[in-house]
Amino acid sequence: MYSWVDHIIQIPPHGRWRHFDVDKPRLQPLIDAWTASGVDKVEIARRVVELALVSVLLDAGAGPTWRYTEPSTGKAYGRSEGLAVASLDMYAEGFFSGRLKNDPWRVDAEGLGRASERNVGSAMQVGAENPMEGLTGRSALLSNLSLALQSGKEYFGDDARAGNLVGESDSPISEMDTYVLPNLKTSFRMSSRMVTFTSSHSGLLSWRVS
Repeated sequence: MYSWVDHIIQIPPHGRWRHFDVDKPRLQPLIDAWTASGVDKVEIARRVVELALVSVLLDAGAGPTWRYTEPSTGKAYGRSEGLAVASLDMYAEGFFSGRLKNDPWRVDAEGLGRASERNVGSAMQVGAENPMEGLTGRSALLSNLSLALQSGKEYFGDDARAGNLVGESDSPISEMDTYVLPNLKTSFRMSSRMVTFTSSHSGLLSWRVS
């Protein structure tokens, strides 16, 4: 008997991870490279959470004409796929890190403090012939996140790093054996005045950043 349910469940879910992997896998090779270089599971989880966080904050309607050309492939992407690939490249280049030379793979308050509209626009290849809608709002969200990291030292540490939400056994997220993307059930919501982190392991954490 034909069952539409059997076919529906075979459709890959729509989400941020699939945006990263437009046309080719990008996340798993990156995780594999980190693992091969000796990065432990906790640090990998931190990086994955950070990447998801900044990428989702940057993901809003960019307009019908904006495109991001991926330097490594020369392919141009628009909308959510373009924003995902752009944010991944920004993370890899240390755009969000206050320790650019020594530790580019991190998101911290110092790095986010440099996320001006001009710098974000430059990183996302915005220009007169490649306009992006909502650029001001995107940079403002990153600035607000910087303030939230600074004000939540009990979760983000003295270095105000977003990935410190993931830590050892006493951290809000502690089950490091489940760091693989589908099992790291952490989501982030942010508005112009409230930053909210929601974790299946720890409940609801929030900071007002007005």
